[in-house]
Amino acid sequence: MSERERARQQDLMATIRGPAQPDEAPGLKAYRGHIRVVAGQVLRHTYPTVTAMVGEEAMAALGWRLWQDQGPTVGDLNEWGHGLSALLAEKVATSNDWHAWPCLIDVAHLDWACHQCERALDAPPELDTLALLGEADPDQLNIVLRPGVQCLQAHWPLWALWKAHQKDASPDALHALAHRLQQPLPHPEWLVVWRAPEGHLTAAGAVISPWVAQVAPLPASMAAWMSALCSSAQGAGTEHPRPTLAQLLDTQPADFDFSAWLTLALQQGWLWRIRNRGGGSRSA
Repeated sequence: MSERERARQQDLMATIRGPAQPDEAPGLKAYRGHIRVVAGQVLRHTYPTVTAMVGEEAMAALGWRLWQDQGPTVGDLNEWGHGLSALLAEKVATSNDWHAWPCLIDVAHLDWACHQCERALDAPPELDTLALLGEADPDQLNIVLRPGVQCLQAHWPLWALWKAHQKDASPDALHALAHRLQQPLPHPEWLVVWRAPEGHLTAAGAVISPWVAQVAPLPASMAAWMSALCSSAQGAGTEHPRPTLAQLLDTQPADFDFSAWLTLALQQGWLWRIRNRGGGSRSA
């Protein structure tokens, strides 16, 4: 694409995102209207819980505002929409209509985490690497979570809000929550988002879809550990290697039980593999 054509397209997009003009071409007006519809549709798909709470009309307005402020930078619209939580924070801080709904910010974080989780690489647990825990030096081991696993801190009853908007929720679940939305939680709660490996079952014996994000509260004693693992996964690279098992254990509170966490991680399917930084047949 030539610089002239790139500049022309940038000018066109700036015009579309701007306010409508009385004398603008009908085609431009139609294009703007189409984008407004698409923006709302994308956000409703990505943020189903937020949509259920604010309604489709409000979501359409949020979608257009977000498109104007932070339009897509790639062709895949599934990559767009991350900025909704910041937009909601701005609305809550500056608009009387939104001031009473600060919990929406946490809800948006959770919806986006679920959206990203469902698009993550499929990586079955490599259970044979567990043997490294008894064979290798903890200073040479990394705990690697499966792609898409995320840990979130919430200042509102996010777990209850999310459950109340699921298809199998009790009809009076939202009513029971009303009094809990008057003020933030006295202590933040932690949630974990992940996809179950293929073949996992619920406690009742039903098959869990390996493509649908799961959400569950995280025991407080495991919150720092999971948060560190999720953060290290996001920042891992040549310049920022993952902290080792020994390093992570040294920073945990006294009530953290690694064996209990490992049992839960295997039951739920959070763990991908144990990585041996020193090499060997089980190194990844």
